[in-house]
Amino acid sequence: MRNTSSFRTIERALATGQIGEPVAVRLVAGLADDAGEIPNLVSSLVERSLGWLNDSATASFTIGDHTQHTSQLVRTTKGRSALVSAGMCVSDEPLVEIVVFGNRGVLSWEAGRGRESFSDERFSICQDLPPKNTPDPVASRYGV
Repeated sequence: MRNTSSFRTIERALATGQIGEPVAVRLVAGLADDAGEIPNLVSSLVERSLGWLNDSATASFTIGDHTQHTSQLVRTTKGRSALVSAGMCVSDEPLVEIVVFGNRGVLSWEAGRGRESFSDERFSICQDLPPKNTPDPVASRYGV
């Protein structure tokens, strides 16, 4: 499967325990080269998500027709959930977005939207971004 580096990175980050116990996963992946790959891709991504949740599925609902994009919502035995959407890779670059919600935080991976190849891309749980110069609506309204 393409983009295994992002999946390995998520697994390493989960192993640190920073977000606590994972309770939900949202995974969007545009990795399929042709429509015939989508059902297997969805299945593989659901299994990976269940591994991150350390749980097994009790119910599953599928939306889509496997021609361009399919989503599957899974509920687990412990009441956790995974929403997996998989589809065609429509550009030169695959799209992968992963969000794992824990009981003490959130872990996110986003790559592929117009960036250069992310197979060698470094992962960072937190990015050091300069603060935005947006006015504080409370301070400006109340003169604080």
